Amino acid sequence: MLPPHPSLSAPFLEPQPIYPVENMSPYKPCWCGSDKKWKWCHKDRDKRPRIKIGRLLSDMREQFSQGYCSHPDAGPESCSQKIIRAHTIQRRGGLAEITEEGHVMSVKAGVEDIFENEGRTAPKLDGVRGASTFNGFCGFHDTALFRPVEVGGTTLSLESVFLLTFRAIAYELFTKRAALRGVPIQREMDSGAPFPIQAAIQNELHLNAEGMKRGLADLETLKDRYDTAYRQNDLSEFSVYAIEFEEVLPVVACGAFHTEIDFEGNQLQRLGRGKAEFEQIAFNLTTLNGVSVAAFGWLGGIGGPSAAFVESFKRLPDSAKSTAVIQLAFEQLENTYMKPSWWLGLPDEWRNFAISKTRSGTGLADREKGALANRPFPFSTAGVRSVLG
Repeated sequence: MLPPHPSLSAPFLEPQPIYPVENMSPYKPCWCGSDKKWKWCHKDRDKRPRIKIGRLLSDMREQFSQGYCSHPDAGPESCSQKIIRAHTIQRRGGLAEITEEGHVMSVKAGVEDIFENEGRTAPKLDGVRGASTFNGFCGFHDTALFRPVEVGGTTLSLESVFLLTFRAIAYELFTKRAALRGVPIQREMDSGAPFPIQAAIQNELHLNAEGMKRGLADLETLKDRYDTAYRQNDLSEFSVYAIEFEEVLPVVACGAFHTEIDFEGNQLQRLGRGKAEFEQIAFNLTTLNGVSVAAFGWLGGIGGPSAAFVESFKRLPDSAKSTAVIQLAFEQLENTYMKPSWWLGLPDEWRNFAISKTRSGTGLADREKGALANRPFPFSTAGVRSVLG
């Protein structure tokens, strides 16, 4: 029995609140936390024109176009000049296996349209060239670093899963940084709204931003640890569990998440509680050497929440594992893509269930303890061919 994580019994660390006030001294910092003077921020905001959704989305997307190289040795002397749209999932491997007529179904693209769709989220068709990309590496380092998992004949190994994990962590860090830069843009959403609506919007944005700051601090520390492991060529603290399936699954995904709830419904960590370090695990569902693989990678050894999470997965029958990893992708990662004919061919009830999973834990819906334990629909019946770890 692994020791429980300290957060399970720790009090919630509530962020410092904001105190909305309708009138204040013009040259004092605005109550919303923007660091602007009230006169230039929320004074008479109810009289300003509404912000058009198209402009808001354009400004938000601009934050994600600001790229940098995530290589551990990145710098002017080692990087190529151009930051590229690097694929988080191999285009020639994972994405190619589910592409039809140049397109995949994208959870991420559906989430990005949440404002245009008035809060609704549903996967949508996306061109394979842009699917799963982020401006997180220069051309030279993307090619050199990930060549071992991009070329044909790649097999599961500690080293190959480390590279997949490194890319997932780099992607999550890039995304979190860009999202936090977008908060000042979102603060303009309440233009033209009455004061009570302004207060509600700003309070929600404040709480989300504080949560992102905590998550960003965790990721910054974690990325530094992965950089060190790479530079020192020391994977002694890196843990891995991966399986090869007997066939190609219709879903691919890449990302990292906090291991909160396992496949049996056990609570492993409670985010925002206590000051103990929270563990994250990287998950890749892709294809290597012609078959689908599901790979978990983490730093934390065998005594923490990530190890407990993986142990709960190991205890699943092999016949349930392919459905479990597909449902995990929907539950935890917006960077998830599906074969269009497979997705569109699912019964409506199955699709609606998968869509509900993509909203879980986002503020649109709470993550339930049975989120991964309850698997009502067999998304796949593929068997397990081999195991690593």
